Amino acid sequence: MKEKLQEYALIAEIIGAVAIVFSLMFVGVQVQQGSIQTEANTEAIRGQVRESMMYADLQIIEFYGQYIPEEERPLSNWDLYYEMTMRTRENYWVQYRNGLLDEDTFNSYTLVFVDIIHSKPEFRDRWENESQNEVVAGFRDEINQRLRVEMD
Repeated sequence: MKEKLQEYALIAEIIGAVAIVFSLMFVGVQVQQGSIQTEANTEAIRGQVRESMMYADLQIIEFYGQYIPEEERPLSNWDLYYEMTMRTRENYWVQYRNGLLDEDTFNSYTLVFVDIIHSKPEFRDRWENESQNEVVAGFRDEINQRLRVEMD
């Protein structure tokens, strides 16, 4: 009888060890999923902050264009249009890179900006001069690549 109890205890111990291993695996998967969700939430918050900052910049540019007479400012309405379009597209690039914007939408908006640069030589000059220091490097590279493709 004592041997039978020892066998049952040994079997129970093995089953318990297997259950602990499965429990730890389950907890590990849950922690990993929680980490992924936290990362996604953090990126969404960053996206909202970037969007708010861009919106504030656009309001400043719009105010500048509406309330300062054109003859008193160094930038024309076309320059303001360029600046607003460039800043929005730069933000879209960041959103696309971070997986918050799909490729088709990103491409459709980016093509508009590339067309703007092609539409006026002064926009092309402005892009070439300002993009070196004033925009996110990856966005600059993306637009420059598209400009090279369109020129070929």
